[in-house]
Amino acid sequence: MARPYAQSLEEIKALDCATIRPHDAAVILRCDPYLLNLAAKEGKLTIKHFFAGNRLHISRMDFIRFVESGGTMPVENVVQMRRMERDIQEMKRLLETLLSMEGA
Repeated sequence: MARPYAQSLEEIKALDCATIRPHDAAVILRCDPYLLNLAAKEGKLTIKHFFAGNRLHISRMDFIRFVESGGTMPVENVVQMRRMERDIQEMKRLLETLLSMEGA
């Protein structure tokens, strides 16, 4: 049976495993666990990590050092980038619609 998610940095420190799951880190960083996966896939996660299949594993000790040093996640940058990509796609669709109406 899987262990429950850590709810504090102290709980993460007390774990006897080498890696933590995105949800454990997300609770501490107050972000969506999926955003950690996106950041890792895009090379923007600055904490040591690796993927085993599709599952992200984050180094527990590096995460602890990162949080204790006051580090912040570039997760907001990933979110902003995704929103901008979506906005650009929407503008392209609108432009195509306008151009097709003009030509009709």
